[in-house]
Amino acid sequence: MTVTEILEFIKSTETADVDATTVAEIYAHALSAIEGNISETDMRRLLLLGAAMYRNSEKGKGLDLQMPISSVEEQVSDFYTDLSPKGGLH
Repeated sequence: MTVTEILEFIKSTETADVDATTVAEIYAHALSAIEGNISETDMRRLLLLGAAMYRNSEKGKGLDLQMPISSVEEQVSDFYTDLSPKGGLH
């Protein structure tokens, strides 16, 4: 396949509603299977590509609900803020 054919396939193919983690797991298995047949540089490129696809898929999770997705740090911070006594210690 040419680059143009591959790009067209990626852009036009409808996929089932599969969560990003499942896609990442499938991608990891595919990379593991081809690892011995590609260069280390190409493997790093594919790993970076997989990470970008995963992160971009995760970013859009709250869009359907029009809800912002907070980072783990914000969630942890909010958790501890909720546990702290109001007004601090006396």
